[in-house]
Amino acid sequence: MTIHSIVFLCLRTVRFLGLLFSSLLLSGDIEVKPGPSNFTVCTLNTRSILHPLHSAALSGLVDLHKPDLVCLSETWIKPTTTSTELINCTPPGYTFISTPLNFTRNSSFTGGGTGILIREPFTQLPLSTPSFSSFESSFLALKFLHSNLLVFNIYHRPSSSTFSKPCSVFLDEFSSFFFQRPLLLMNF
Repeated sequence: MTIHSIVFLCLRTVRFLGLLFSSLLLSGDIEVKPGPSNFTVCTLNTRSILHPLHSAALSGLVDLHKPDLVCLSETWIKPTTTSTELINCTPPGYTFISTPLNFTRNSSFTGGGTGILIREPFTQLPLSTPSFSSFESSFLALKFLHSNLLVFNIYHRPSSSTFSKPCSVFLDEFSSFFFQRPLLLMNF
């Protein structure tokens, strides 16, 4: 990839995000403080939440700062991870929603996976979750007294990843996905 094509891709991304945020502001349905007055969110690349030192560090972080929502990437959770393992890495007072990476191509692969920790008591609403080939994601709908909040935790894999797709695929999938999504947390 030449420097010219990288600059073009960056400018394309900046223009896309500018258009996206302009559209959001012009939509007219933005409320000042539509949810709770002190709602805190954290995003973290855990590089294996199942590792005892990493889950202990995460528990320390949530115990100290008490965020309402923690969006996680690189959880390294597989579909074969047991419920006991998930309980052991979930801090007290939180519910853990895990979306493991689909390992159908290579079951020995380590990495990937996203998740969301929700501080209790929050009411979670049912939500259908699409899947994408160029990024991993976790979705969550929370019900508040006067509104609902949709949260989408997105992890775009590095180009060195076995599961990485070209940036153009990511931009196409992301742009079709992003519209009408109120809160988005991303880790690139």
